[in-house]
Amino acid sequence: MKEYLISVIIPTRNRQLYAKAAVRQIISISDKIEVIVHDNSDDESLRDSLKDLMDLSQLKYVFIKERISAVDNYNYAAEMATGEYFIAIGDDDCLLPSVIECALWMKRNNIDAIKPNKDIRYWWPDISDRNYKVRQGYLSCGLFSNNYRTSNPMNGVLKLLDQGGQDYLNLDLVNSYHGLVKTDRMREVKKLTGRFYGGCSPDIYSAVCLSMLPNMKVVTIDVPISIPGICAKSTSSASGKGKHIGKLEDAPHFIGMKDRYNWNSIVPRIYSVETIWAECFLHALNDLNRQDLYKKFRRDKLYKAIIKNNPSNREQILKIIGKEADMNVVQILFMDISRTINRVITIGKRIVDRAAKRRYGSSPCRDIQEAETCILNLMIENNCLDLWNELI
Repeated sequence: MKEYLISVIIPTRNRQLYAKAAVRQIISISDKIEVIVHDNSDDESLRDSLKDLMDLSQLKYVFIKERISAVDNYNYAAEMATGEYFIAIGDDDCLLPSVIECALWMKRNNIDAIKPNKDIRYWWPDISDRNYKVRQGYLSCGLFSNNYRTSNPMNGVLKLLDQGGQDYLNLDLVNSYHGLVKTDRMREVKKLTGRFYGGCSPDIYSAVCLSMLPNMKVVTIDVPISIPGICAKSTSSASGKGKHIGKLEDAPHFIGMKDRYNWNSIVPRIYSVETIWAECFLHALNDLNRQDLYKKFRRDKLYKAIIKNNPSNREQILKIIGKEADMNVVQILFMDISRTINRVITIGKRIVDRAAKRRYGSSPCRDIQEAETCILNLMIENNCLDLWNELI
């Protein structure tokens, strides 16, 4: 049996157009990459569109008709991974050729996990609304370099506790989603918790569990190894349209779960980005038998994040968490002022970012392959490939 350097899992459901493009793009990079597609769509049209690739040993495609949860879709895919290194992506994302050099660099330096530069977005041509005004494929990206730094992921976990489970993507946590991790370390998580992914959102659960493994050698690099995509059906698009708020019972995360989900009582029973992050964080701590850390969890910051980030639903939110949050009128008024200031700051940052992106990497791209070419050219211009010669 062939040994693969990298296993990439692509759990998918009813996004055949994007998944097809992702699979073809990744297979074109290298035969050292094992591509695992776990398809829970309503039909097998994705299989049909990949018929010419089905004889390739590097492609593992499984279709399961019975509706399963997103977390189970990830777990089933992860079970099939045989590569030395592991990465998970969405079905509207893709990998870059730099992922191969990155894995070889990890091997030479005995690195357990890489946290790459993710300041990239590819908007598929079907995005067009008040937040994503794109009528053609479009790539935006920040600045790249050959810089790197080592980090202690446990510090990221402690910071996440202090932030009430919020903004985990900006912390020093290990990510299997768009990050590269030794597959053996992924298996350690399964040995401890019984699963690769858990909670109701796979990415944050995995990030917390991996970050709490002992002796994790983690390096953050300023080089991208993948391109996150945003399409009309993606959760990123839904979040931008304000669709991530409502009754907990209506959360799509629970669809397909075999057992009743045990929602942590520390987190308000309301569906929002903030509560999903917090609950999955605590769920991971529970599965690792680290309930002792609950006392460090800043519930007050969670409450404030929920209210501040969902102003149009404030009345609904306060009915659910108002008494528990114990917030008075003055505090809420202060949050209004703070939110206004933050909006001004955010707008200012966007103006600066757009200016930088016009200079360094923002352009129309008809498809994901064209986006890949743009990124590779930018990496060469910024000497990113020199990183692979470094020894740590």
